[in-house]
Amino acid sequence: MKSKINLKGKSFKGQNLSGTNFSQADIRGTNFTGANLTNCNFDEAIAGLSTIWVIIWLSLSSVFGMLAGFMATRFGFYLTSNDKIYTVVGLISSVVLFMVLLIAKLKNLKESLVINGAIWPISGTVIGLLSVVLQRKDIGQIDLLSANSSLLAVVVVVCVIIMLGITQAITEQWAIAVNTISSLVAAIIVAFIGQGEVGLTIRSAGVRGLAITIAFSVIIALACADLAKQILREEDSNSLIRLIAITLATTGGTNFRKANLTRASFRGAILKNTQFTKAKFTHTCWYGAKYLNYAIFGHSILENSVVRQLLITGEVNPLCSYQGLNLKGAYLTGADFKQADLTEADLCNGMLQGANLEGVNLTKVQALGTDFRETKLTGACGLETWNIDSNTRLEKIDCQFIYLLSGNRERRPNSGYFQPGEFPKLFQEVVDTVDLIFRKGVDWKAFLTAFNQLQIEQEGKTLEIRSIENKGDGFIVVKVNVSPDANKEQIHDSFVQNYELALKTIEEKYQAELRGRQGQIELYRQQLEYERQHYRKQNANLQKIIDLLANQPVNVSINLPQDEVAIASKESIGQLFILTINQGSLEQGFSPVIGQIWSQGRLLPTQHIGQLPPAPALKELYQDWLSVYQSLNDNFRTIQPLPSNTNGSWLSFTEAFEELLNKWLNSDEFRPIDKQLREVFSRSEEIRIIIQSHDYYIKSFPWHLWDFLKSYRQAEVAFNEPYFEQTNTKVSPRHLVRILAIFGNSEGLNLVEDRQVLENLSEQAIIEYLVEPSFFELSETLRHCEGWDIICFAGHSYSYEQGNRGIIQINSREKLTLEQLKHSLEFAIEKGLKLAIFNSCDGLGLARQMAKMSIPQVIVMRQPVPDRVAQVFIKNFLSAFFQKKSLYCSLREARESLQGLESEYPCASWLPIIYQNVSEIPFSLQSFKQ
Repeated sequence: MKSKINLKGKSFKGQNLSGTNFSQADIRGTNFTGANLTNCNFDEAIAGLSTIWVIIWLSLSSVFGMLAGFMATRFGFYLTSNDKIYTVVGLISSVVLFMVLLIAKLKNLKESLVINGAIWPISGTVIGLLSVVLQRKDIGQIDLLSANSSLLAVVVVVCVIIMLGITQAITEQWAIAVNTISSLVAAIIVAFIGQGEVGLTIRSAGVRGLAITIAFSVIIALACADLAKQILREEDSNSLIRLIAITLATTGGTNFRKANLTRASFRGAILKNTQFTKAKFTHTCWYGAKYLNYAIFGHSILENSVVRQLLITGEVNPLCSYQGLNLKGAYLTGADFKQADLTEADLCNGMLQGANLEGVNLTKVQALGTDFRETKLTGACGLETWNIDSNTRLEKIDCQFIYLLSGNRERRPNSGYFQPGEFPKLFQEVVDTVDLIFRKGVDWKAFLTAFNQLQIEQEGKTLEIRSIENKGDGFIVVKVNVSPDANKEQIHDSFVQNYELALKTIEEKYQAELRGRQGQIELYRQQLEYERQHYRKQNANLQKIIDLLANQPVNVSINLPQDEVAIASKESIGQLFILTINQGSLEQGFSPVIGQIWSQGRLLPTQHIGQLPPAPALKELYQDWLSVYQSLNDNFRTIQPLPSNTNGSWLSFTEAFEELLNKWLNSDEFRPIDKQLREVFSRSEEIRIIIQSHDYYIKSFPWHLWDFLKSYRQAEVAFNEPYFEQTNTKVSPRHLVRILAIFGNSEGLNLVEDRQVLENLSEQAIIEYLVEPSFFELSETLRHCEGWDIICFAGHSYSYEQGNRGIIQINSREKLTLEQLKHSLEFAIEKGLKLAIFNSCDGLGLARQMAKMSIPQVIVMRQPVPDRVAQVFIKNFLSAFFQKKSLYCSLREARESLQGLESEYPCASWLPIIYQNVSEIPFSLQSFKQ
């Protein structure tokens, strides 16, 4: 390569050269220490040592080569001497030397020196014994001679290896040639011309002496050259010696120490013997750069050979691991990462514009401020755990779908593909929030004080509480919406300080009040005891009233609260079992598991405590099922059935899960609860089983496969959230059920049959239809002054954040979270809304959001649902329900009817579930008429 500009040996130390074009320049020996080289172009430049330094290092290599040659003559002298003891010394020294070279080749130089250090005393002992046998009086001198010879040989060899490492990093093959020739010349000079004892002895041995000397000279030179190459290969075993050699080789080379190389380009540049220690490399381009392995980078990302190769080639190596790599600030525009595993990698402030990230595992990736514009992201997984912020660029990403979890689980969207601009919107709300985490519950009085103070400090900037989540074990997460440009770290720190100060103030106030009321403690105790006795008497009286009312006809007009009417009316509520599974996990087991049995005519439940053992295999099998199920069809609620040849494999899948689930529920730890259920409840009774849990998998499992439900044909399972309250409804009297039917975006769906099912109910209900409504139209209709008893949605939907939130697509342009409809839905609930049916895909997130609004009941599909399955379910459910069957019996009947479709649509009967507000009576037409 011919350079255009000769800047060899120049100094630009500390200068501002931002934007300068150094392309194809000769910058060997140039000093850029501390210079500002932002946006500079070094494409195809030649860096490295100036000519004078190359000559200096080659001269030093020649000197060490001659030392090796001189040392070779010592071996020639010992091995050709007529004195047998010298011959032994030569043999032992030769063995020691060759063992050093051999072990260094097989392992590394450090281990070689340690092992041979242990051999030297043995060699001295051997020579000492031989001296005694040969009756030599100069034993001490011979021992010293042997030790010195071996030590000298090893020291010279190590020095030659290091010197060859330095010079090979500079001139490669020239270094080997110079060193070998120098060694050979030195050996020949001594052997042919030397007048000392060594030269005379070698010459007296004739051809044999000369051959031994030259052989040792060449062998030592070539062996040292090979070991020098080994040291330069970036193997961990020789890392220290390599660092020393490369560092010395950069002496006199191009120096970028402490330079600012932000957005500089080194495309195709030769960077041998270049110093980059403490330089700034943000978005620096290294594509096609040569000899970077012979440069010094200090503690930077290029110190890692895997990272360095990636930055040079822009392609991943299938033989390398990229997990946990530090790629902070790296320039990887257009790089090909397809199918790579970047788990826990640090991509913060990286430039990945236009990169191919299809199928990449991004689990726990740090991507704060990373530029992902125009990247290909289809099929990437682990995005639920990646860490992004408002500075992360997500514009114009080419992405059809992604997976929130690793292993291609939790596909988003659940069906179909992202439309342009949808992917950034999905993750925007993540980066515009601050999470306030409380590990031992929340003092809400202190919280409000701290939050109000924070709003004052932010001087009117947007601060809104988006959600409050109970994670169990005392963990509460409060998500606060903030503006995109807000300093989230400062907001979080300020709130924590204000909260701790408020807690301290409240504690001091309580302590002051306590000190002032010490004299009243005894009085309070007496009052408390009196109130307890009074409460017990009230309960006794209330039980008598309930027993009396229970014997009265159901249609007697009695002015009682809703829950007492439910108890008085045996037919209206049935039997109830609440199973709480909160403490623990499937990996560790759950303990305690609490079962509460609410029997008719009893005010309080009987409570039973058990445990559930660890069941990691159950979780793993469900994950496998979910992964396969979600991959069956890219567009659920389609008219096309699944291939019929999948039926056999699905049957074995479901049988295996059912067997494993019942083995878990039949464990010794859980059997006491199961036994009580079977003893208390009759098989002819209607039984509501409500499962309460924070665990995602507990709420996702198909509990209808439990053996108990096979024996008790009137039982059905529902789920509920830990936060619930009874709704304060203001319902106007009406004779017919009011239904709001919402038909969202119908692309790829056949919603005609859903509508026909509802139209068949026109004599039994007042039905209003909204077809692909606007946000405003839907919101206004929900707020109808007469209210609604049932809302029924059909169309596209999906859940995210592991089933915590959901989205419905109301028309071809608009997608809404239920939080966006919160005020309208709460108004509808106050006006008497009892039941919401989402006959659409993946509704767990929708159910949880509705549950937070304290709606009495929600029916959803727990996973993506085929179109035909949705049509059959809504038809059979509404048919049973409007025949005045209970909500739970109607759902079970409709769910079981789906089994006939499972030859075409596997696991169809697993999909529909109820979410129940336990403080509300199940909605039925019988209770509506009353």
